[in-house]
Amino acid sequence: MIDLGDITHAHGSVVALLQRSGLVDRPRLRRIFDAFEREIRVVGIWAPAGSGKSVLLRQWMATVDGLVCFADAADEAQVFDAIQRSRAAGASRVYLVIDQLDRPSAQAREAIAAAVDSGDGRLRVVLAGRFDALPVSPARWVRTSEISGADLAFTADEATSLLADVTAPTGKQLRGLLARTGGWATALVLVRRLRETGDGSVVDRFDGDSRPVADYLVTEVLSALDPEQEEVLVWSAVAPTVSAALAVTVTGSPDAGRVLEQLACANSLVMRQDADSYRFHPILWAFLAAEQRRRDLPRANSAHAAAARWFSARGDLRSALAQTVRAADAAALAAFLDQHGYELIFQGESGPVMRAVRAVAPRDRERLEADMGLLLAIPHFPDRPGAAQLLRVRTHAQRRAERTAVDEIVDALWAHANRRRGDMRDRPPLAVDASCSRGTALLLEYVQVWTTGGVDGEMNDNMSAALVHLGSPTADTSELRWLRMLILESALSIVSRAPSRVDMEPVLLQIERDRLSGADERDTVAARAVCLQATRAYHRADPLSTSVLEHWSPRAGARLDHLTQMLLALDELTRRGGGAALARVVALIENDLSDTVSSLAYAVVPAIGSAIRQGDVPLADRLLARCRRVLGEYSVESATAAFLRHPNREGDHVLREALAGGAPRFTPLALASAWVALAVHAHRHRRDSSATAAILNALMCAAPLGAVRPFLQEGNEPSVVLRARIERLGAWRPVAEEILAHPDMAMSEKAATVTIAKLTAREQELLRELPAHQSIAEIAGRRYVSANTVKSKLRSIYSKLQVNGRAEAVEAARRVGLL
Repeated sequence: MIDLGDITHAHGSVVALLQRSGLVDRPRLRRIFDAFEREIRVVGIWAPAGSGKSVLLRQWMATVDGLVCFADAADEAQVFDAIQRSRAAGASRVYLVIDQLDRPSAQAREAIAAAVDSGDGRLRVVLAGRFDALPVSPARWVRTSEISGADLAFTADEATSLLADVTAPTGKQLRGLLARTGGWATALVLVRRLRETGDGSVVDRFDGDSRPVADYLVTEVLSALDPEQEEVLVWSAVAPTVSAALAVTVTGSPDAGRVLEQLACANSLVMRQDADSYRFHPILWAFLAAEQRRRDLPRANSAHAAAARWFSARGDLRSALAQTVRAADAAALAAFLDQHGYELIFQGESGPVMRAVRAVAPRDRERLEADMGLLLAIPHFPDRPGAAQLLRVRTHAQRRAERTAVDEIVDALWAHANRRRGDMRDRPPLAVDASCSRGTALLLEYVQVWTTGGVDGEMNDNMSAALVHLGSPTADTSELRWLRMLILESALSIVSRAPSRVDMEPVLLQIERDRLSGADERDTVAARAVCLQATRAYHRADPLSTSVLEHWSPRAGARLDHLTQMLLALDELTRRGGGAALARVVALIENDLSDTVSSLAYAVVPAIGSAIRQGDVPLADRLLARCRRVLGEYSVESATAAFLRHPNREGDHVLREALAGGAPRFTPLALASAWVALAVHAHRHRRDSSATAAILNALMCAAPLGAVRPFLQEGNEPSVVLRARIERLGAWRPVAEEILAHPDMAMSEKAATVTIAKLTAREQELLRELPAHQSIAEIAGRRYVSANTVKSKLRSIYSKLQVNGRAEAVEAARRVGLL
């Protein structure tokens, strides 16, 4: 529990502290009062205690141009006086503001209702309280705009502004703080006060069980309840959200649902989630969870155990695991993991499962870590020695009564991963009992497809297509996110090793949608998914998270780790260019003794294009030779690379033949990149109709992936081609406009405009001479000037383009469309 010491006591109550803080100006809330300028007559602010209602009222009243009559509803005399003044005023617009509307006397409530319904055209009313205590009035509701507790919750930007007086928390810290506090104003103000005293770690620890907040909740929430309400509130809070039926189960009170409904109607930090469930505010839930253990630890554990059984009976294994962990019964937790651990991993819960494994007794922990760790390593088992050790542990450790079907499947995958040619032919087929779970049955179907392919070279399009079909979400498998991710990324791993005609774009889109958050570090499926999701971000030219990728990619296996490093290098190359970025890409290509197919397929087109723009023809030839050797001479990538190296009529014909004939390709970007190269080449040679047709084909290929990257790989020229033909793109114009609006495209165009503006007309003319590889003397002779004049102008050009020589100047000029 965090102790604020004398901070709150030195300044009075927490409410006074909240008001004295002034919070921050929040225009989005004050704009709601603009409804008074329309037909709205009443603004209601209904929110739990400590949400900042009173502070918002004071901030708004300070901006009002007109007579404001304010009253605290708990003070009957104030209410009557404010109403009388609003009636007697001669102003054209009068505002009656009533705070604490949940606390008026019967006479004050009647007077307020009469004033609101008076029909006085001058009068505008603001009502604030924990709930609307006035009599039901549909006619009034039609003219009312409301601000709820959810509206008053601080956003990330507002919380940052509130904490700006001290060192701002990191993004991760801020997200955690908002999740624990629900953006509750009182909590955030207390955090700010603590940080002002030098407690920098409070952002990571503060929650509803921090002492001043706990004291506030006791005073403002619990003390206002009768014994039955308090009992239900405290003991029903086994989870952040509970249904009425669960509340009855864990409290033993048949009226638990009715009590929770009363608390929700009173806005006591309990909110109705739907017709039959209730959500506790994060601050209140953290307090109640700790309060249960302070009052009666055995009863608290028993309540969580009952909740675990309740969730299990309804198939909610995630919630059941959380409750079993909170029940603090190591034996029961081990039994639960034995029964449901594999199924939870199938659902994408490897993080919670492995954390739960660490909470069981040592005699069970070693066995469970081996069981779950082996499942998380399928199908490749990238750490073979580690997996072999887990198998030995599983063999010798104390085990369940019998092996499960999943154990048999994992053993079969281990044998397949360590096979020699022909080893799997005589292996008997696996059989699974008809009563097994859907997850186990789907895993068996996957194994039967995966192990029929023999060695890697024998895997084919039919196998990958079968896996894509198997991994597609259905009503039965929608919850099995991890298992479907395993199946889909296995399909991608097949086509990444050999050219394919299978359409992988939908697979990448599905992998992006099914993100596995909070995965355990040993989860190789989650690691591979992170890397594959990075390829989608690369396609769209979105920022790549270097820290996340460097954390997960080594766990994804050598192939995906190399691809991830290549994508990071290519991102640097296409965004910034330059010799250093190209050298990093080339080093990754040439130092790759395994000739990682997917890495080379992504890299070869931008790398050869950059080498040519920098004037390094030998490097371009070297990369083209490697591409033809590894990817095959007739792949789309090889044909595009050859065309970039030799952009002539023959290369144009060969590339178009490859595209028309459905040549194999290794990356989803291959087709779009090829058409962009053809469009740019046609535009340079003023073949207008050919350029238009090619850029249309590029848009058609890029649109399904939302891909922007192919349009960044030729410097600024693709944007020039697009803008010159924007009126002729028909139905594809919105796609082109979206690409042109991408920040990197806009930045490239802006840089081009600035660069061109810097160069004089003579300098631009001289710049166009450089790709011809003429000597200084030859250029001077052609232009009838001295060699010193040429040198002087070249120095000026290099300075304005911020380059170090002729090759970099040519590349920069091509990037901005000058060449």
